[in-house]
Amino acid sequence: MRSTLRRTMEERGLPCNVGVEAFGSDLQLSLVARGTGIGIVTPDLLAASPYRKQVKVLTVTDFQLDMIAWLIHRPLPPRLEAPVALLLEQLKVLTSQKPRAR
Repeated sequence: MRSTLRRTMEERGLPCNVGVEAFGSDLQLSLVARGTGIGIVTPDLLAASPYRKQVKVLTVTDFQLDMIAWLIHRPLPPRLEAPVALLLEQLKVLTSQKPRAR
């Protein structure tokens, strides 16, 4: 997500200085809640965060976040073939849908 944000800001001539590498949404949101920058998280992670009431959500209309998902696995034992096929099918369904309006 950060690479998309960085690219978008650079295209507009804006700086994107990363001061902290925050792995995990809780750490990221705790830093944002303390006023140390911005963060990008999915709506479900924000809703589950104890910091959700301490941050301001911005609606940005001209920013498109693209995601590439790969399903990588080693040869599967027969008992896992059906569950992995179902997961792949659901990923295809989700990626073919238009984004939901907020």
